[in-house]
Amino acid sequence: TLLVQDNANIFANANVKATLTISLSDGRIFEKAIAKGAVTAAANSMLAEYKGTGKYDFVGTNEKMGSNLNPDHQLDVSVNASGTITGIRVRSDKTKKTWDTIDGNGNSLVAVTNAKGERLNKQDGSVSIPLSGAANFSLWFEEDADNSPYLVTFVLSNGQVIEAATKAAAASDQKTDPKTPVKRDVTFLTAKPAVVKVDLVGKNKKPAGNGAQDTSVKVEINGNGKIVAMTLADSSSMGWDTLTSNNGRWLLGVREGAKLLNKADGTINIQIQGSKTLELLMQDNGKLRAATGNLTLSITWGNGKVTTSQLVW
Repeated sequence: TLLVQDNANIFANANVKATLTISLSDGRIFEKAIAKGAVTAAANSMLAEYKGTGKYDFVGTNEKMGSNLNPDHQLDVSVNASGTITGIRVRSDKTKKTWDTIDGNGNSLVAVTNAKGERLNKQDGSVSIPLSGAANFSLWFEEDADNSPYLVTFVLSNGQVIEAATKAAAASDQKTDPKTPVKRDVTFLTAKPAVVKVDLVGKNKKPAGNGAQDTSVKVEINGNGKIVAMTLADSSSMGWDTLTSNNGRWLLGVREGAKLLNKADGTINIQIQGSKTLELLMQDNGKLRAATGNLTLSITWGNGKVTTSQLVW
């Protein structure tokens, strides 16, 4: 974890582009674009950010854990304390509606996941989460609309109460062009990677074949803007990307129809207006032919925002 002091709120600006560079003693240099910095709360405090509708459905409108086929609203928190979290509450400042992890009080359940995406609620929805310093969690709750700001309350086993409020949605964020889809997402259209009869990428960063057939997955991307980079990571966090850096990954070819969209150096600059179907090409590193596996696709947009999706087979 890299920590920086950002008094000028540089990383809060969505238009800021940053690069992390690591130089090794043998002369090798590794670089990666930074999409967004993480914020760590001060000791015995908490920071909360409302993220809108998320990509998971853990809860409904009752006190039980279970999907109701509606994506939950997501709220990310960074808390820095020591003890055990025994209760969590989310309350809308606008409507006074409340969600919590207390069984039997009539409030709808709020689900809790850690930084790995693991659900932390017990069977009855309650929580007992040990804390030892800074930690990040996501809270999931059923909501009809954005009724921010939300007040988040954590109660620890020693009686300590830690609270934080999210910001209300800015008026500019609520204004949308009805002709332009504002929601960005990516969906895998293939159930698992498959070998195709093309040879456009190899085991390096050059957009050229190597005499072996490529492996392919197809994705549908929805949104508005330019895509400037893609990373397809396997279970080892390695895999393929469209970056020029010598980071151990091979080139990820991006094809629309029969046209390869990668530039001569392997990078991409793809304009999306609405919806576009793309084929991702890669050389098999041994993970793709396995009977089971998973891939995580990360798409970086021109403003630094990142959209992700996972394929499991």
